[in-house]
Amino acid sequence: MWTFAMAPRILGIVTARLHDFGTLVVMPVLVILVTADVVLRYVLNAPLLWGAEVSALMLLVVFFASLPECTAAGGHIRMDLIRNRLGRNGQRLADVLTGLAGLGVSAFLTYQAFASTAEMLEYGERAEMIDLPYWPFTAFMGICAAAMALRFVADVAAAVLGREKP
Repeated sequence: MWTFAMAPRILGIVTARLHDFGTLVVMPVLVILVTADVVLRYVLNAPLLWGAEVSALMLLVVFFASLPECTAAGGHIRMDLIRNRLGRNGQRLADVLTGLAGLGVSAFLTYQAFASTAEMLEYGERAEMIDLPYWPFTAFMGICAAAMALRFVADVAAAVLGREKP
């Protein structure tokens, strides 16, 4: 039976799997693609016409797949020099404010990614050099941004309640 207390654990598993997908699946494929494109371009003078476009999309996947895990690990940039000089209540307030700011950004990213996904499906937007639809990439961005937003919600709740980050 599912309980609300299980949510942080499930969210942790989801963010870890997204990160694993980006770094253990997409990144090696990206390295192989870029290497093949460089070899073909400079050795055989026959570059992959679609290589740069697909590489850019894969790099986007790697970046967004790691954002929720970076949030979970507290890896975003913050002013520790200033935060550490605040008292306990000041640190909690700073955590709440930065968490709300991060939530705002990630909520906007989530909304915009899913809105763009719907638009791309409607108009059939595709890559120029290879017959590849864009909508799966924007949908993936939306999923990652939603996971990041949920991480910020958990962080804000922990700061308000005076608990450690989940």
